[in-house]
Amino acid sequence: MASINPKMMAHDIAKGLTSLNPASLRKYSAGDLKTIVSALSAAQREIRAKPIPPDNLLEIKEKNRHIQNLTHAITVVTGYAKQHHLQI
Repeated sequence: MASINPKMMAHDIAKGLTSLNPASLRKYSAGDLKTIVSALSAAQREIRAKPIPPDNLLEIKEKNRHIQNLTHAITVVTGYAKQHHLQI
């Protein structure tokens, strides 16, 4: 993977600073996509495990938005891999 840190990429996606789309995935190989999906899944587990008090609605919304962003990115990458017959 050329000069990109998958863990930082996953956190940027979770925060909504960047997004993945099929056009941006063209430059990655199947191995790179597998690394990206595993980093996205790890970030998703990390965010899910973070405890939040039930009375703090803003943090709950933020946590849910981060999980939603990561889930969407995982769906985009796996869909792209299936469409292009890549094994990830």
